[in-house]
Amino acid sequence: MLRSYKSSLLVVPVVLLAGLYINTNVFADSNDVDFSITVNPSLTLALSSNTVNFSITPTAQGAYNSANFTVTSATNNAYGYTLVMGTSNVDLTSNTINPVTTEYPTIPTLTETQDGISAVDFEASTDSNVLNHYGIAIGANNFNAMNTTKQVKKTTVNNASGVDTTTIALASKLDLNTVPGTYSTTINFQMTANPLPGGLEEAYQNANKTKKTINGKEYYAMQDMNSTICSNATVTGDVIEVYDKRDNTIYHIGKLADNKCWLLDNLALDLTNTNVKDAMYDSSDSTHDTMTNATNEQLGYLFNGGRVSGDSTTDNLPTTGLANLTSGNSYSAPLVNMASKDMTRADLTNPNDPLIEADDWKFGGYYNYCAASAGSYCYGSGEDCDSTTVDKPNTAIDAEYDICPSGWRMPTGGASGEYQALANAITGDTSDWIDTEPEYSNIRKTLSFPLSGYFYNGSVSQGWYGYFWSSTYRHNGDMYYLYADPSDINPQGSVGRNLGSSVRCIAQ
Repeated sequence: MLRSYKSSLLVVPVVLLAGLYINTNVFADSNDVDFSITVNPSLTLALSSNTVNFSITPTAQGAYNSANFTVTSATNNAYGYTLVMGTSNVDLTSNTINPVTTEYPTIPTLTETQDGISAVDFEASTDSNVLNHYGIAIGANNFNAMNTTKQVKKTTVNNASGVDTTTIALASKLDLNTVPGTYSTTINFQMTANPLPGGLEEAYQNANKTKKTINGKEYYAMQDMNSTICSNATVTGDVIEVYDKRDNTIYHIGKLADNKCWLLDNLALDLTNTNVKDAMYDSSDSTHDTMTNATNEQLGYLFNGGRVSGDSTTDNLPTTGLANLTSGNSYSAPLVNMASKDMTRADLTNPNDPLIEADDWKFGGYYNYCAASAGSYCYGSGEDCDSTTVDKPNTAIDAEYDICPSGWRMPTGGASGEYQALANAITGDTSDWIDTEPEYSNIRKTLSFPLSGYFYNGSVSQGWYGYFWSSTYRHNGDMYYLYADPSDINPQGSVGRNLGSSVRCIAQ
């Protein structure tokens, strides 16, 4: 049975005046159109030449030559740009065959050194680490190694009113040990707009994480988040979009007032999708990369329909598969409902939500606790509580595993939990109920909390409440969760694990 935390009945007296006709169709139906313009940074990059060539006639003592070109760049980005150069082959490969060894000869790059080598020293050197090598000099710097990737310039000031020009020089010194021929490689330049200094994008970038292109746009992966990235993001309130490796769903994440990184959308992972299962679970590989923090055994419970009561092994698992949360309710079988995961408040006929901003907040999936815990918290009828064994069914423990991506987990709940700590950080208060403005709206807006409702006994209630699971056990089989309605938020609510609720994640 669901617990009701607050209810009120508003009685409005109605007085009808004699002879007064009341037209009940005065107000016509209406709708809204949101208009916005997204301005992308302008980036321009030009090379003085697409071909750089010089020739050397080797001598016994070694002969030197060099050539240079310029890179011209401009941007209107407020945080400047970063220019990187690279090559797939750090050695210059000849198109001729060495008649002695029948191998393709090469001219290797210089060895990387702290200060490099000046042009004068390069030309005069007979060092074996310099002779018969080539090097690259960026701007006024000395010659150094040519890496597969090398940062040419990083400027934090936009130059929309002008341009930046960088001179790049290439040089080599060769003796008679170098076989005649043409040695070449292709050097690539890539220019990117710098992200907000101290923001999440910069923290991902500085951690050398790579992006993936989805529908023409590049995103970092949620699974690449770690404690270093989150702590290095020093701008509170910064939000970026990321993707979940398991199904390529795009989410928003943010560094919030509690100095932690949060998922700002309801999780919409469709556990009934075969591709999602394959991305998370491989029963033949005990070291698989599930991209979640559950074990193979627990994921076995999840994707095989739950555990048999009284059985803590995988020998007698049901084989019906993961069930949809369409009717009834269960503590021991993982149940999900994804039918309205892309719905928002605007899709409801009678939404009871005072926040206009809630229009774009998707409802996501609904998961009972057995599903939300990735199959690890499925024992008992609700009076008993345990995660992986049945020999201590009355032990009060918290969920250790969940369906959040690796690097993330469900927040803790209760008076000392992370939901309450975040609410305290946003409002400056320490109460459980938040029922005044602007505190209520600030929390809802900060976490983009829709009143996504819950799924219970075959029906869904949307637009009136929001239920968000935590990992913290309360009592009698109930778990703490965050509860929201049109005027109140309670970070210390609790409810039975058979309820289909929303899942949020916090970075570990």
